[in-house]
Amino acid sequence: MASTMKMRAAAPARAFSARGARRSLVVKAAEKRIVIGLAADSGCGKSTFMRRVTGIFGGTPKPPAGGNPDSNTLISDMTTVICLDDYHSLDRKGRSAAGVTALDPKAQYFDLMYDQVKSLKEGKAVDKPIYNHVTGILDPAEKIDPANILVIEGLHPFYDERVRDLIDLKIYLDISDEIKFAWKIQRDMAERGHSLDSIKKSIESRKPDFDAYIDPQKKHADLIIQLQQNQSQYS
Repeated sequence: MASTMKMRAAAPARAFSARGARRSLVVKAAEKRIVIGLAADSGCGKSTFMRRVTGIFGGTPKPPAGGNPDSNTLISDMTTVICLDDYHSLDRKGRSAAGVTALDPKAQYFDLMYDQVKSLKEGKAVDKPIYNHVTGILDPAEKIDPANILVIEGLHPFYDERVRDLIDLKIYLDISDEIKFAWKIQRDMAERGHSLDSIKKSIESRKPDFDAYIDPQKKHADLIIQLQQNQSQYS
C-alpha cells in the first residue's frame, strides 16, 4: 500500500524522510545498484524534485561532461538521472502527424527503455538516445555509464511491467491542476520558447491522455507526494 505525503503549495519541495532514506538507500547501493522511479505529468517539477533527491546522496547533479548541451541526463557522485522523454519513439512532428500526444504509450519505445534500464542496473554502459525539448527532435545518442543509484523520471516509468519490475522505489508526484498548469506555462515559455497560446492548447489536448495513461500509474507507487493549494499541513 502506497504511503501518501501531502504538501502545501508554498512549502519547499522535500524528499521522503531524507536521513532515513539516504541511510537505507546508500546501504542498498553498496550491495547492488538500485533504481528509483519518479512518475508525474509534464510540468510537475520532476527534474527539480530529482535534483533535490540526488543531492541527498552527495555532489551537484550536472549534465555529462563534454556532451550534448541539450542532454536531459544529470550525473552526480552516486547517482545518474535519466529523463524517460529520451525514449520517445516519435519526435514532435511525428506525434503531430500520427495524432498522438507524448503521453500516449504509442509514442514511447518501451523495449529500448527496458533493455537500457536493465543493462544499467546490471552494471553495463548504454548508448541512450536524447530527446531535444527545444527542437522537438531526437538527437544522436550519448554514452551513459552505470551508477550506484539510477533514477528514471518521466511520464511512464511504471507503465510497462518489465520496467516497473526493475524499480526498487517508485514515487508518484500528484500535483493539483492549478499548480501544474502554472508551472508548465512558466517553464515552457522561459526554457523552451513556447507561446502561451500553444501551451494552453497542449495542456487541453493532453488531459484525456493524462487521465488514461499517467494518473493510473499512481496505483503502483510506493510513495505518493501530493501538492495542492491551501493545504495547511502534512499528513
